[in-house]
Formats: sequence, structure tokens, C-alpha cells
Amino acid sequence: MTTGGGRATHIRRAIEIGDPRELRMSLGLSPETPFTVIKGLLNWLSRQQAATPQEVERQASELRLRDWLASGANLNTLVGSVRQLVSSGLLPAALALL
Repeated sequence: MTTGGGRATHIRRAIEIGDPRELRMSLGLSPETPFTVIKGLLNWLSRQQAATPQEVERQASELRLRDWLASGANLNTLVGSVRQLVSSGLLPAALALL
């Protein structure tokens, strides 16, 4: 998984091509991650003013996203990717894609 700007590029590409499996992978999740699980995290994020990394990690743990991490990814990968998604302004597009 790439970091920083590379992560945002992968997220943007997945959204642009309309590929929910690619979006899951760009966030550090297995492409088989259930729709309801990832959508639960993204919906939660859309309601937050400014979630801290610890809050994102706590919510991801509550949703059991750790069980769906891709090979080589960890919870920090997921938290960083989700923060990139939010900071890039692509959260609404990601929700629409899912």
C-alpha cells in the first residue's frame, strides 16, 4: 500500500472508475469487505466534525474492520487511508459508490 499522496491517488482512481472493490483495497481492506461494514465507517465519518485518528480507530474496531484488513495492511493503514479520503473531499463520492 502506498502512503500519503499515493493513497489519495488510489482512492480517487477507484471512485473515478466506479469500482467499489478497488475502493475497499485502496483503503487497506479486503475487496470482500461487506458493504455494510465499510459503509458503516464512512457514514459515521460523514457525521463527525473532525474525528481524531484514535476515534477512527475505535470506530473501526467496533465495526470489526480489523477482520477485513488486506494482506500487509494494519489498522494504521486503514485509519490513514480513511483520513486521506476525508481530507481529499471524496467521502461523499465514496459513499455514493458503495
